[in-house]
Amino acid sequence: MLICGLCSSLRLFYFGTYIPHRPELVDGKFDEAVPWEKSKSASANRLVSFLCCYHFDYHWEHHRWPYAPWWDLWK
Repeated sequence: MLICGLCSSLRLFYFGTYIPHRPELVDGKFDEAVPWEKSKSASANRLVSFLCCYHFDYHWEHHRWPYAPWWDLWK
């Protein structure tokens, strides 16, 4: 049971939070954290997107339309 919780936390926080907001490496230094307007969305196909935190890789869309349900973010 503990393993399931750790795996789901890893998926959510790594793929859903860190990857879209990670600072970019510029001249060997990390830039500051990315605000939501500059957050990145993945370009994976819909199946891979679904498997990576239920379309949470559509991060910019998630912030732009927060009222949209997760299953419609890819549209």
